[in-house]
Amino acid sequence: MRTHYCGELNRDHIDQEVILCGWAHRRRDHGGVIFIDLRDNKGLAQIVIDPDTKEAFSTAESIRNEYVLKVTCKVRLRPEGTVNKNLPTGEVEMLASTVEILNASLTPPFMLDDDTITESIRLEHRFIDLRRDQMQKNMKLRYDISKNIRQYLIMKVLLRLKPLFLPEVHLREPEIIWFHHAYIMVNFLHYRSPPNYLNRF
Repeated sequence: MRTHYCGELNRDHIDQEVILCGWAHRRRDHGGVIFIDLRDNKGLAQIVIDPDTKEAFSTAESIRNEYVLKVTCKVRLRPEGTVNKNLPTGEVEMLASTVEILNASLTPPFMLDDDTITESIRLEHRFIDLRRDQMQKNMKLRYDISKNIRQYLIMKVLLRLKPLFLPEVHLREPEIIWFHHAYIMVNFLHYRSPPNYLNRF
């Protein structure tokens, strides 16, 4: 569906036609030209929709925050004075030829870059809160810590076994019920007692 991620585009992609998919992070209308900041898990890309592309421009007029989009566009340098040094993609912008709305969205209860929202609102709309940049960084950090701990334990010849799904066929019913067995930690390691193995190293 996509050829590149939003946060990967730079000078090396100038004059290339790319297909991007992501969420409409923000939409701006400047003098008849519509700008959309498209967001995916790699970053932001600025999409430019010119009135000359009538069908794309008409679609862009109905786009609101958090709409899921697919955009076919051409990478070009930003005009002088409009470079955003705070973004990895800040030197380029994407001139859209087609814009497709994959999924519309209701108006979000808060902007993702709004740092003034209360914790109660964030928890009430958790699925929106998890899209925020800080929450994405927190989840990435948690993943990296877990991965590094796992790799360290593997280096210490620690075995982590996950038994296969075991099927049980019921003769009276044409169905199979799958039983998922718990993880088993081997090498004298008790799954719920971290001190038992931390003291061994």
